[in-house]
Amino acid sequence: MNTLRIIFMGTPEFAVPSLEILGQNKFNVVAVITAPDKPQGRGQKLMPSPVKEYALKNNIPVLQPTNLKSPQFIEELKSYNASLQIVVAFRMLPEVVWAMPPLGTFNLHGSLLPQYRGAAPINWAIINGEKETGVTTFFLKHEIDTGSIIFQEKEIIHEDDNAGIVYERLMNKGAQLVLKTVKAIEHGDYPSMPQTTPTEIKHAPKIFKETCQINWHQPSEQVRNFVRGLSPYPAAWTLINGKTFKIFKCSHALADSGKAPVGEFITDNKTYLYVKTSDGLLSLDEFQPEGKRRMNVQEFFRGNKLKDNAQKPMTISLIAALTKNQVIGKNNDLPWHLPDDMKYFMQTTKMHHVIMGRKNYESIPEKFRPLPNRTNVVVTRQKDFPAPGCIIVNTIEDGIALAKAAGEKELFIIGGSEIYALGMPYADQLYLTEIDTTLEGDTFFPSFNKSEWMETSRTRHEADARHAYNFDFVVYKKKLLST
Repeated sequence: MNTLRIIFMGTPEFAVPSLEILGQNKFNVVAVITAPDKPQGRGQKLMPSPVKEYALKNNIPVLQPTNLKSPQFIEELKSYNASLQIVVAFRMLPEVVWAMPPLGTFNLHGSLLPQYRGAAPINWAIINGEKETGVTTFFLKHEIDTGSIIFQEKEIIHEDDNAGIVYERLMNKGAQLVLKTVKAIEHGDYPSMPQTTPTEIKHAPKIFKETCQINWHQPSEQVRNFVRGLSPYPAAWTLINGKTFKIFKCSHALADSGKAPVGEFITDNKTYLYVKTSDGLLSLDEFQPEGKRRMNVQEFFRGNKLKDNAQKPMTISLIAALTKNQVIGKNNDLPWHLPDDMKYFMQTTKMHHVIMGRKNYESIPEKFRPLPNRTNVVVTRQKDFPAPGCIIVNTIEDGIALAKAAGEKELFIIGGSEIYALGMPYADQLYLTEIDTTLEGDTFFPSFNKSEWMETSRTRHEADARHAYNFDFVVYKKKLLST
């Protein structure tokens, strides 16, 4: 038995081979820290994590703290008198935990650091079309994924690899690297190279459902990489005939797309299903229609037919706050100082596409980014703009086309004066907060011409303890649509 006393921290399947290889090489794992059991399946039965299952089968004590800073957990952790801690696919640790053992705490990360720091490195490497990735072991420090590098191993990403395939290879390669790292630390002979942040740093933020919506306005290869990077889980998705389709595999189609608009579905309802991208066609080869199992395109058409996906009219609604016909929002900020009307608008936009500008997005309090339960679309020409959980487009027109291709019924454009001015020509409906008092606002756009609109509802809000002004909620529709 080796002299090291090791505490292993991990939860998913990815961490199991690393724990297993330590046992196979007679290292003394004195305890395992893993996530609490979670309800799963239709019966919502509490199920242990893969790491816990392995630990119990091998008689390793298991700790499942809900609070990593709790005094009870800290004291129990100290009682194991560990000399080294290993982290593989676990959550962020407080310093009181990672600084506890005398030999430190090291982490296995699924990328070649410093690139792809974050929660989803395998996914983002494939999404970005990388030809190479790897695994890294490094010592933990305060900033996430920034500690001194111990070892790295590279892994080629092949043309048709998806996230699941690369995950499997890195899971096993990572276990070998964990073993190599532990042996080096045991013998006191290991490198410790501080990370330097390159000029072009690529991040790997957490992936949300909204992140996974396919933007058909991108080039075919970019969309194909997006699908590969999210397959098989959490899966890229799109709307076809109003139903969600998870897309697991697609390929370049050589057929002529003719004059089909971007996002148009082209099919013979027998053998193929193509989608028009910004520069060609992609064939949807394997997918899972809403409420059904995963299948290939031929299996789908044995019992299903797709209707013509010509787009139904989509209402475009613009949300703004006005005073004396001027939009409130200096420097293009959203009117977050109006809590009641923003609460109303948040309810109105739920489950819809919402377009906002870069400054609008940055004005949202960080804890609300991205706006939950809706598809966030940020308009910016800034390359690699960091907006996790959002779809980035270059223009409002691109955002409108994206929503239309997704089958959206009502699209919302929300923001200050610049976005107001850009969105006004497309708006069918206005949700406005009209304020009686004079507030500072941007003024470089034409005044709101009420003669072109029909007021359909108005709710008065008097000044009170929370508001120093009177304001009305007003909904307008274009007269052409109202007749």
